[in-house]
Amino acid sequence: MSFANFLLPLHVTKSPRGDFIADAKMLISCGRFPVVTNWSELYLLMRTRNACPEAIAEARKLWRTYSKSMTPETAQ
Repeated sequence: MSFANFLLPLHVTKSPRGDFIADAKMLISCGRFPVVTNWSELYLLMRTRNACPEAIAEARKLWRTYSKSMTPETAQ
C-alpha cells in the first residue's frame, strides 16, 4: 500500500493533522501527490509547500503509523 492510499480513508478535521490530510487528498485527487517512499521525501514535500511546523509534526506521526503498518504482505 502506498502512503497516498494510506491517507485516503482518513478523516479531515479542524486541526494541523486535518490540514495535512486535506492538502494531501487534494493533491492525490489532482494526480499531483508524489510517490513517497521515506520520511525525507515527505518532509521535502511539506517544506516545498510551506507547511506549518504543526502540520509537519502531524505528517511525521502519520508517516510513523504508516511505516509501522507496513508488513511484507501489505507492502506489495
